[in-house]
This record gives sequence, C-alpha cells and structure tokens, in this order.
Amino acid sequence: MITQKLLAHIDTLKPKIDEWAVEAVVQNKDTIVNFVKFKQLSQGLDSSGSLMGRYAPSTEGYAERDNITTPKTPGAPFNFYWTGDTIEGLYIKGVSKSNSSFDVSTTDGKRNLLESIYGVIFDLTPENNEIVNKTIIEPYLATKIEENIFLF
Repeated sequence: MITQKLLAHIDTLKPKIDEWAVEAVVQNKDTIVNFVKFKQLSQGLDSSGSLMGRYAPSTEGYAERDNITTPKTPGAPFNFYWTGDTIEGLYIKGVSKSNSSFDVSTTDGKRNLLESIYGVIFDLTPENNEIVNKTIIEPYLATKIEENIFLF
C-alpha cells in the first residue's frame, strides 16, 4: 500500500521539476552570469567554446587613446571589456520552463550587434553548461525532491 502511494506521489512531483529548475536558475543568476563574464567573454570564447579572435597591434593604441585600463595586448584573446558596459550589464533576461533554458543578455543593447559579428556569445559553453547543471541545478533538484518525496 505504501509503495503504491509513494509511486503515485512521485508522479505528482515530475511536473514540478521544471519549476524547480527555473527556481535554481533564478536563485543563482549572478553565479551563472559570472560564468559568461569570467569564464567565457573575458577569455574571448564564444558559446561553443571557440576563440573569437585576438587583438591586433593597432588595438592597443586605440585603447590608450580611449583611456581603457583593461589590457589590449597584441595577440591576446578578446576580453570584451572596453567601457565595461557590455560585461557589467549582463543579466538573465528570461527563464523558460517549457524548454528548460534561460537567456543571458546585456543592458547596453549590444547583444544583437555583437552576435551579428561573432555569432552566439552570451549562451553558456557546453562545458560551463555542464558545470552549472552539475553544481547548481541538479543539487537544487535533489534537495527539492528530498524535501517533498514523503509529503503524501
């Protein structure tokens, strides 16, 4: 009898998993955005994990002219930090329960421009997506399931 009740209850928890995954993303949005900032864009990586480009020798002169303090050393990977508006303005724009995804954007409105030049750059790389899944979303789901498994 208890087994049947438990199995029936587990079926009622399945629809909540997407909702809990959204909660995990929302509660950890700053950490997730920091993956895009510091483990991708600042290293010049697009969302596939590929290097987007390296600074030309002339870039260093433009940076000096504009009083940019973040180094633009010739040959170094792009770091997407000029004025800081793009990187500092990153945020999670939306979270979709239906396809278990979220959208990272930037407040300065350069997303469309930058992605027209470099392709998709604001999504997590496969490696970072796996880290987020394993260290944020899956533990959150496990905790929620444990908290609710015997509430029937």
